[in-house]
Amino acid sequence: MASTATSIPYQLRKNKIIDRYAFVEILELINRSNNISDYTYIGFGGHSLEDFKYLHYKFGMTKMISLEQDKETWKRQKFNKPVSCIECLNESSGEFIRKFERENNTIVWLDYTSPKDLRSHLLEFQSLLTTLYANDIVKITLNANPSALNGNSNSTDKESRFKKLKSILGDLISATVTSDLMIHKEYPKALFLILERVAKLSLSSLPIYFQPLTCFAYDDGQQMLSVTGILLEKGKEIDNTKNFLSNSGILDWKLSEIIWHDKPTIINVPDLTIKERLLVDSLLPDHPIEKVQEELGFLFSSKAEESLKMLETYAFFSRQAPHFSRIIF
Repeated sequence: MASTATSIPYQLRKNKIIDRYAFVEILELINRSNNISDYTYIGFGGHSLEDFKYLHYKFGMTKMISLEQDKETWKRQKFNKPVSCIECLNESSGEFIRKFERENNTIVWLDYTSPKDLRSHLLEFQSLLTTLYANDIVKITLNANPSALNGNSNSTDKESRFKKLKSILGDLISATVTSDLMIHKEYPKALFLILERVAKLSLSSLPIYFQPLTCFAYDDGQQMLSVTGILLEKGKEIDNTKNFLSNSGILDWKLSEIIWHDKPTIINVPDLTIKERLLVDSLLPDHPIEKVQEELGFLFSSKAEESLKMLETYAFFSRQAPHFSRIIF
């Protein structure tokens, strides 16, 4: 389901922005062998169409479709349309996928937010994959808040959450998902494993498979899982994957996540002021994080260990971390 008018403002979602920038980086790597400018991009633009704007200016993409089911947001979207080549449709992702007919290489970002519609989101993902071809790219974002499984209950019991998840997903749930994954920090991994099952189920009789490229979990108010992958031809899966990853440079890219059973990479960077960031950047990458923390002279959390972890995450994602400043005009 497309975004709504009440979504958190773009500039307040620093972790999601890092996920966006990482998405652009992986498209840059794929662009070495596949001309991204020839692809059609389909996504949920929201009122500001930020992703569309960036992809158009970065790659020169001219075939772009934004999906928005909220009529007022759709009107606002059309007003804010930065370039004429974006087609803004007032319809849900489900409606679009049901009638979608692929015409050329395609990139789709299913940017879901609602936790209560998990099954329908997975079914849309499953249905979409069956319409695509080799070298098409799919990114899917899911709400990864396990407390949503409790309904009106305040229970944090792992078994009751697991029972609820199984009742919601039925045959879509992976056998590798257990009740131990029904806690906040582990639930993104459970969804990653479920996406693996859904992808394999949908493509079992087709000559393509879904190769994951990145897997991030982040929290800007709600914990989310974001997975990007590419469809590759079956036959010699190991050779095809190795050749693609090597030729594109993704194999050597530190943000890549190419194995289904690995844990998602956590994005949780501190909210740095300009002065703080200048100091931190001046010490990276040669100084250890402990030295950076010492030079700052304060913590980003009440726990020293958690503060160090946030700084480590910033160091890892420093190239993708956004800069915001006030412009007076």
